[in-house]
Order: sequence, then C-alpha cells, then structure tokens
Amino acid sequence: MSNSGELVAYLKEHANAQAVISGFNDSTGDPERNAELSKERAEAVQAALVAAGVPQERTVLEKPVDATGTAGTDSASRRVEVVVRQ
Repeated sequence: MSNSGELVAYLKEHANAQAVISGFNDSTGDPERNAELSKERAEAVQAALVAAGVPQERTVLEKPVDATGTAGTDSASRRVEVVVRQ
C-alpha cells in the first residue's frame, strides 16, 4: 500500500488484519535517545491510525531486531514501517 488512506481502508475492510508498527533510527547521536525516538515515531503512527478510525487493539507496536541504520542513508533510516498481518 502506498499511502495511509489505503492502509486505513484496508484495515477497516478486513476485520482480522492488524497493523504491526515498527520505528527505526539512524546511527548518529545517543543510542538511548535514538531508541526513544524510534518508539515515539511508531507511537505517532499508531495514534494517527486510531484517529483515522482503526481500533487501537488492531494496532501493535513491535520493536524491530535491528532498528538502527538499516537503510542506505541516515534520513531513510529515520522511518516507521507498518506491516499488515492477518
């Protein structure tokens, strides 16, 4: 899915689907603060989905195994990924 509207519509149409939300960070700066930023990013996406009408119990925050520097650039590493699970 390419945008949040499509994601929300899908979740509303598929009652068994869950949004699994993971936050990521780049490798610069304090590792503890970066971990907190990753969590805050994921929580912000969760709050946006709930505000758009997705029941909170159908959203799951999941810490990735490796949240740091997993993309090609620092800016790309600062992201949130949402995976839909049935």
